[in-house]
Amino acid sequence: MRFHNRFFWLIFLLAATLINASVAPAKAEVPADDLRITTSAGQTIDLQVAFAITPEQQRRGLMYVENMPANYGMVFLMRPPRQAHFWMRNTRLPLDMIFIAPGGRIERIVTRYDTNSDAVTSSQGLVSAVLEIAADGARKLGIQQGDRVSHETVQF
Repeated sequence: MRFHNRFFWLIFLLAATLINASVAPAKAEVPADDLRITTSAGQTIDLQVAFAITPEQQRRGLMYVENMPANYGMVFLMRPPRQAHFWMRNTRLPLDMIFIAPGGRIERIVTRYDTNSDAVTSSQGLVSAVLEIAADGARKLGIQQGDRVSHETVQF
């Protein structure tokens, strides 16, 4: 199953990149990985995510992606923590933007249905990461402000 998930993300990122002809082909440096959210009620929610680390990966994000399973997402790391600003330009999927404060606490969740929009959504403070998942995914999975995000090797 783990190989299947990594293979899915490799194909997913390659397809997204090839649609945007001005971007170089996707590289294997953005493999799918496990991310855990622990709710305030103690429930754990496991997601498969790709990490957008480089400036190019962060600029491209989920642009041109046509569909995404409910338990998948993309994490944009903010090093050092900073105020984050996101738009939906060339983004075909409605998304939940989950703003993660230093220490891993979810500070804000914003659902955006306005695909292909240049309207900006900003964090309300410094964040160490932003997690994007399919719109309404946070509500359906029970993810709320105050929940904690963790990863085996990434410190939030």
